[in-house]
Amino acid sequence: MSAHPARFSPEDKYSKYRVIIKRRFGILPTQQAKIVY
Repeated sequence: MSAHPARFSPEDKYSKYRVIIKRRFGILPTQQAKIVY
């Protein structure tokens, strides 16, 4: 899996949330992912 999934990737919708979380919390998306999921 690439750090930047392709547009047709099923994780594209998740990557959008990760960007929002990363900007709001200022932490790595992987750390916040535990709360998101």
